[in-house]
Amino acid sequence: MSQQLLIQSLIQVWDCNLEQEAHNEVKKCTDYGGKRAANEDEITGKPCNVTSGAKDILKKWWKEVVNAPALKDGNKYNKNTIPHFGVMAFHETTIMACAYEKCDASTKLLCLYNKKPSGNKPLYTAGDMCADAGCKCIDRLCQTEPKHIADSSTCKKALMTDEMEKTAVDMHNYYRRLIATGWAEDPKSLYAPRASKMNYLKFDCDNLAAPMKTAINKCQVPADTAGQNVHVINRWDISRQAALEEAITTWYEGLQKGGGIGEDTIYTPEMEANKMLKQYATLAYEKIETFGCAVKTCRPQGNTIVACKYNAAPVETDPIYTVGKPCSNCSKNTNNKQCETDNLKALCVA
Repeated sequence: MSQQLLIQSLIQVWDCNLEQEAHNEVKKCTDYGGKRAANEDEITGKPCNVTSGAKDILKKWWKEVVNAPALKDGNKYNKNTIPHFGVMAFHETTIMACAYEKCDASTKLLCLYNKKPSGNKPLYTAGDMCADAGCKCIDRLCQTEPKHIADSSTCKKALMTDEMEKTAVDMHNYYRRLIATGWAEDPKSLYAPRASKMNYLKFDCDNLAAPMKTAINKCQVPADTAGQNVHVINRWDISRQAALEEAITTWYEGLQKGGGIGEDTIYTPEMEANKMLKQYATLAYEKIETFGCAVKTCRPQGNTIVACKYNAAPVETDPIYTVGKPCSNCSKNTNNKQCETDNLKALCVA
């Protein structure tokens, strides 16, 4: 084995979309049944020691080759003797990712790869390292530009992956729960008052996300209109996921950085004229039920645009939300008349 060095072993790159795919699979807590090349195992011991446990599993997979006679047969894959090592070492693999999930008494680890070895293919070509004429060698591995897994998205009309959509929903409702329960920091009153009928928000692909895609797809910053929040980051190299998270956090923090609103939640002309407070009020408006977002990377312009549109907007002289005990007035809503049963029990749901 020590004399059979690899001449065409390609470096493997972590793929975030493949990671999301692995996460979606491993949380089922069942054996992987998909079509990709995969390695899976169980991490035993304390669940807080996942990093150490994962390293131990990777070492175990790697050590399969020590006692395996399979590599003497033209370095071919043998699923009986090197089931995990073979998948790890296959020279055509260029991208991979792993995820884990706590399942009953153990923690399950799943790693997915973009290429699957087969019994009639060698795992690698034996010879001197990086000796192939077309190999760009760095750290003893041939470098390549991997073809990444395409973003998965059930909302084809928006510039959003499924992961980004989930993040948008989770973050909006997280901040609305903070507001509803009275934990939103307000420089005028220490904390903003609680909300009695704050709606839980859902993502609307067709009616709200799609128009946002149209608005920013050519890298034009949309006009500042009612029921719409826009955030421009002066970087093109930030991930769209990170840009989305920054935008939503910025809109929520408008309450504090914009000077606060105090105990009175009436939407005033002064708030309308204050960009930070207007963005906060748009996010916090109790009558919103649905929203949609889009994120566009604009490399020529050197920026990234995040835009979200809501199905309702605060109106001057009306309250941003009704003050009171969380969920105490859900029954007065048009649709969401019940209080959520998990989390902080702060938002009204259908």
